[in-house]
Amino acid sequence: MNGIYSLVFRGIADWGMAVLVLRNGLICGCDANGVQIDGMYKVESNSLVVNTTATVPPGVALAQGTPAQPTTYQFPIDAVFPLSRIGTSDATLVQTPAGPLNILIRKLRDLTV
Repeated sequence: MNGIYSLVFRGIADWGMAVLVLRNGLICGCDANGVQIDGMYKVESNSLVVNTTATVPPGVALAQGTPAQPTTYQFPIDAVFPLSRIGTSDATLVQTPAGPLNILIRKLRDLTV
């Protein structure tokens, strides 16, 4: 699973894009608005299981409909992506504390270092 991945996501209020790096069980990434995603992953039962934390900077509204806040805040995002959906146009519904997201995930490239 090591590699660089793109995410396209849609919430009830908006859509967005992010890039994630998966390497040896760790996840590090960011969306186009500066929301940072950090955490861990594992492959289990033909699925990519992720346990991450989103760190939202001040002034950023979320696709789920959460309005911009004056200070940085965090919330967990835990999800299970069937491996068969990675790289396809089949979205995975992910329930977050901020609201639901439909997420498309695609591997962009392997890590070479």
